[in-house]
Amino acid sequence: MLPKTVEALMRSRYSAYVVGNADYVMKTWLKEHRPELSRNELLTTKWIRLEVISAKQGLKIGFVEFKAYFEDGDKERCLHEHSSFRKIKNRWFYDQAVDEA
Repeated sequence: MLPKTVEALMRSRYSAYVVGNADYVMKTWLKEHRPELSRNELLTTKWIRLEVISAKQGLKIGFVEFKAYFEDGDKERCLHEHSSFRKIKNRWFYDQAVDEA
């Protein structure tokens, strides 16, 4: 079942990173901004937890601000990002990072 909101898509993509589902991550990434990465490059980070700060959704465009925590050696680090999403043919896709806070 495909996520019906941008927040649900963000959460499902995070879960895919955690469990190593690179195919799902790439399939839910808008082609125009999808990087040329190998499976190993995409899944090298050990993610710890996700905190969704806000989600705003229109008919065709949405935004999610989140903090994703990951391990860096023996330290915990945080990726703080504002992401854009686009709806195409009734399906949401991750577009790109708008900025990192």
